[in-house]
Amino acid sequence: MRVDLQLHTFDGVDYHSVNARGYVPLLELDDGQRLTEGPAILQYVADQVPEKKLAPAWGTTERYRLIKWLAFISGELHENLGPLFSPVMSGDEKDFHLMCVLDRFQ
Repeated sequence: MRVDLQLHTFDGVDYHSVNARGYVPLLELDDGQRLTEGPAILQYVADQVPEKKLAPAWGTTERYRLIKWLAFISGELHENLGPLFSPVMSGDEKDFHLMCVLDRFQ
């Protein structure tokens, strides 16, 4: 189900009652436990079907490179990418955030 990010509701209830931090993503497992944070969710999903090779195997250098990139995306890029899609941000503000993103690749 989708979270209404404007109203912070999920299935008609305050989303903060589902996730105290109030942000997405969140994955609820079959046993009711909840995982948050994109890198953790992506790795969990990949590990459910290892034969699909959605992520390298645990303990390999390739897996640690995946973790590095997931951390880079969520920690360095994500914060400045969101404003680029904001209808209320000015062109100058968007240019600033774009420069912050591009700067991370140097």
